[in-house]
Amino acid sequence: MQAIFLEPGKAGVPAESMDTEATSGFFWLDIERSESDWYQDAAQWLDTHLHDRHLVDSLNGEQLPLYDGTDDYDLLVLRTLDPASPIAAPTTRPVALFLTSRAVISVRPQGDKIFERTKERLLAGQRKAPATPVSLLALLTNQVVDQLLSRRETVSSLITEWQDRLFDREGSFDDWQPLATLRSHLRRLEDISEDQLDALSAWREQTNLTLDNTEQHRFEQLHSDLQRIFDHAAVMQADIDALVQIHYAAVGQRTNGTLRFLTVVSTVFLPLNLIAGIFGMNFSQLPFLQSVTAPWVIVGLMGVLAAGLMFISRKRQWF
Repeated sequence: MQAIFLEPGKAGVPAESMDTEATSGFFWLDIERSESDWYQDAAQWLDTHLHDRHLVDSLNGEQLPLYDGTDDYDLLVLRTLDPASPIAAPTTRPVALFLTSRAVISVRPQGDKIFERTKERLLAGQRKAPATPVSLLALLTNQVVDQLLSRRETVSSLITEWQDRLFDREGSFDDWQPLATLRSHLRRLEDISEDQLDALSAWREQTNLTLDNTEQHRFEQLHSDLQRIFDHAAVMQADIDALVQIHYAAVGQRTNGTLRFLTVVSTVFLPLNLIAGIFGMNFSQLPFLQSVTAPWVIVGLMGVLAAGLMFISRKRQWF
């Protein structure tokens, strides 16, 4: 756990060096989910009691997005991108955010450095401290959402690559399992984005804390970003479905073209085979059998018949 004291407009300082009773700023407690006993260690910087049920929710690695509030504090759980997840199977992990009048508590996955850069900049004075805990919450929530936004371009590029391979006549495509996996994960992301939109909207409507115009604008932008993620996941699913349908339509068209060609070949050569079969029968009394010019006549007739059948097939656009 890392505790930072933030005073508006100033650089952050480690909370251990501050007198919790002598300042008018607020605290940011950044905690890894593996620190199951963090509440006991953080009690000295908190001005309220956190319910056991909410503490359990903050440590739940499978927790879905939610908002729950009391008269003293708010709990907002959002899910952010797991940076270790592959492009073709994006997964998310929960980040719990407690908000009180004097503290913000972020409980993130173990090893996740999502807030590390922000902490470094605040402590080094490269970034001024937010004016209120709500402003800090907006900053942290924005980083959670940005992680999800960052994966959009790579997913779109992957689908474009698969599209090119699917339509390549000389290539072969055998990544059907990753394609199906990506679609299922996008469906999951769509559901999560919808839940996050609901949770954020519920918090804005029900929180007891006051949001100024700037903070209202920031959360409206966050809502817009979450809507973009939701829309992108839905569009990518539709693109995958359309891609598969177009692929099978193209395969069917190529198959139909091949069948049409074979049909024309059969149409031309079956009558010729019939004539060849008739004159190839083992009888001595067939017409023209003893004639010297008969073979040339028959061959000429077969050629005319073949040309006529080709002309009719072409005229009717069979090939």
